Amino acid sequence: MSEELRDVTLRSSTNLTGTDNGLCRSLYKAMGYSEEELTNRPVIGIANSWSTLVPGHYNLRELADFVRKGIYRAGGTAVEFGVISCCDGIANGHEGMKYILPAREVVCNSVEIEAQAHRLDALVLLASCDKILPGMLMAAARLDIPTIVVTGGVMQGGGMFDGRKSDATSNDEAAGMYHAGRITAAQLRALEDVSCPGCGSCSFLGTANTMACVSEALGMSLPGSALIPAVWADRQRSAL
Repeated sequence: MSEELRDVTLRSSTNLTGTDNGLCRSLYKAMGYSEEELTNRPVIGIANSWSTLVPGHYNLRELADFVRKGIYRAGGTAVEFGVISCCDGIANGHEGMKYILPAREVVCNSVEIEAQAHRLDALVLLASCDKILPGMLMAAARLDIPTIVVTGGVMQGGGMFDGRKSDATSNDEAAGMYHAGRITAAQLRALEDVSCPGCGSCSFLGTANTMACVSEALGMSLPGSALIPAVWADRQRSAL
């Protein structure tokens, strides 16, 4: 443990130190944790909303590995748990959209529950998209424990369409152009393959990227990290 932490009473000591807490330590040890990790380091939770349903969260499993390295490098013990994530774009235009805003409360509640039930000392929040990042920030405010946000980064712009670079919203615009007879069905389908060229939060200043900027402005994420593209190595380095 670092000198700065030696005089700090850790929340995790409630269930991980002392002769009466052998059961809790034993349960952690069943997952491979050592005595040193449990009793002589702060326990840092990684709230990971990784998903293969949401392009903005697709790379969070990889980023979590870098977060874990950073936690151990700083003298902490990393524990990771999953959080749901929903994509506004995929849920749009059907019954599923009614579940998007309530999902924010589920995200908030689940992070709070995990942190309180396990008496975590601090949190790293991995999120990117419209309701997930605000939900995690709400949880951070409720918990009032040391917390930092790591976002997955921005999707890069897509191929050219109608004389300009495309993005996810270009598909809706193109659908209107098709129905107006301005483009062919083949052109419409071709756009689908180039408008979202890789993972990341949608490449326009919508809620996801705006909230990433807000998180940085609030001091909840590292300076300069909000708009690093998801596929850049700088995104991984910022997670360390």
